[in-house]
Amino acid sequence: MEWIWNLRISYLYNKIYAVDDNITSVFRNLCYHPSLVAMHSFIILGFLFMYNRLTFGDNTSPSNFKIIAKARSQVAKHLWQQGDSIISTAQKYLPTIKLSPEPSAPQSRAFVQALADTRHKGVFNNEGSRKLPPFHHHVDDNLYAEVKQYILRAITCSLIAIYMVLGYPDGTQPDPFSFDKFDTLISHQRKMTGIMVDTRTLKLLLPAYKRQILVDLLAEA
Repeated sequence: MEWIWNLRISYLYNKIYAVDDNITSVFRNLCYHPSLVAMHSFIILGFLFMYNRLTFGDNTSPSNFKIIAKARSQVAKHLWQQGDSIISTAQKYLPTIKLSPEPSAPQSRAFVQALADTRHKGVFNNEGSRKLPPFHHHVDDNLYAEVKQYILRAITCSLIAIYMVLGYPDGTQPDPFSFDKFDTLISHQRKMTGIMVDTRTLKLLLPAYKRQILVDLLAEA
């Protein structure tokens, strides 16, 4: 949300597109040290099984995966500096992206504005160049946002970065980019890690079904 706030400081009336993407079988991409494999063994119907890769539910898995998340973020920032040429290079991997319609002039003027301060100064450097998107991660979720001019580049950098870190799809391993979870309709609203993000109102909201669950739980209390 901090990046979106800075975008709004610099782009008062531009539509800001929110995006997130995921990694396929996230924890399966890292292996345990051999000395730890026996600690992750179990028996089903008399058969002994051992996990040799990170498991869901292990309290160290998210922190261990930060190595991959940090590497992906850094690679994506590097790719960003190549300009829009990265888009044509990655064209065969990209899904068909659909951008929701641009807002009308009255709608744009109604955007909630962000105030600059000593920490938040927008997305332009002092000499006028654009700052790099941070590509913040929540475990395997890459969370980012951009204006129309740069949104396709941002998506491309995120996609190619994970291929460069975990390997390109070649039939010998699952595609590390989770296309099943990726919503190709990009708009100012998007559910990210279970929360609705709205770049027009600069709000984080519970989805309607989660609010209803909360209301029902409170009614039963």
